[in-house]
Amino acid sequence: DMVAKELANQPPSDVPKLQIKSSSGIVEFSVKHVSIDEKDPKANIVFLTDKKERIYLPLWIGRYEANEIRKVMNSELSVRPGVYQLFHNTLEALKVSVVKVIISELRGTTFIAQLVVNGGTELVMDSRASDAICLAYWFEVPILVRDEVFNVAAYQDSTKITEE
Repeated sequence: DMVAKELANQPPSDVPKLQIKSSSGIVEFSVKHVSIDEKDPKANIVFLTDKKERIYLPLWIGRYEANEIRKVMNSELSVRPGVYQLFHNTLEALKVSVVKVIISELRGTTFIAQLVVNGGTELVMDSRASDAICLAYWFEVPILVRDEVFNVAAYQDSTKITEE
């Protein structure tokens, strides 16, 4: 993962700022790649991208969270349920589901997300973005990112930019 190694040395605040304004103020993203480096704890990165793969949002996360996201993306269930599987199973038993995940804020270098859940009443709960992304895959729901977040922390692939 050469890109991941290069980005590992560049904190999110050093990424050039974008000037994109979506019509809804929020854009759907998905996980493009999870980079895990067993030797460098700063090189565990989940790369999100928009549907057209023009905007890339790298999130520096913990090794445990990176491994869990990769496992759930690849449908690799552990023999012993981990914390995300436990949370998923608990919510399902309570007839509560995650409706969507919104990466809503960047506090310093920490991405904050909101889990929107519904069990008869819709509730919004704050979460670390890495936890929310993992749960989005468990519940198969969209990962949304507010314009103001990706405009300060994402970068564009200039080879995929087209006039619209």
